[in-house]
Amino acid sequence: MTPGRTLVATMATLAVLSAAALGRGNGVSGYTLKTNAAGCGSCHTSATQNASVTIKYPAAMNTSASAQCTVIVAGSTTGVDIASSSGTLAPILRLKALNGELTQPSAGTGTYVFTLTAPSSPGTVTLYATGVSGGFAGSWAHATNGTITVASVASVEENTPTAFALEQNFPNPFNPATTIAYSLPSSGHVTLTVYDLNGRVVASLINATQSAGSYRVPYTAEGLASGVYIARLTAGARSAIRKLALLK
Repeated sequence: MTPGRTLVATMATLAVLSAAALGRGNGVSGYTLKTNAAGCGSCHTSATQNASVTIKYPAAMNTSASAQCTVIVAGSTTGVDIASSSGTLAPILRLKALNGELTQPSAGTGTYVFTLTAPSSPGTVTLYATGVSGGFAGSWAHATNGTITVASVASVEENTPTAFALEQNFPNPFNPATTIAYSLPSSGHVTLTVYDLNGRVVASLINATQSAGSYRVPYTAEGLASGVYIARLTAGARSAIRKLALLK
């Protein structure tokens, strides 16, 4: 085989391997800054001015709680990859799960929505996102990494309440942080969930067995639009709701 044909054959082989590694048919994963490799491995390291990627996320979460996050893509992209240092990611809008990350092989301008479930231990979670512009052999636009502080429930008073109650959050209206307080006269499995007015879950703050006591739970609604949301507390057969007013 002539040198020219050898070069063409080699380039074709590399193109096939690159496509397989990127998983064009399934999405793009493993190429955020979580891997300490800028862009696609060590080959495509250049930044692009044709696209930008931004992560919207809560500044703080409780252990084992879930919150809605978004990645906003502006400009021309052909693939998006989202990862986290710990916790669990689940797709909501325009994404799918792949290798523990979230991907979209035919990404475009717009918003990509997902849920992050925090780990069971306090600490920090880092979110990563990137988009590729100009095809999978093009340049990569990395978002600024997002850092979320994960803490246990803020405080528990040792007194035993006489009644089940969900207090009005304070402050209310709020932007973007507030505190939700509630009382449990007996132990049991407790859920504290925030919904939008269409009934969609936007945050799962508590889903655990708790002892009798008075609880105060911090909630940060980063990434949500202004409006009215519903907090629902359930403990056994009892439940209560409160309206939360987010005003930005």
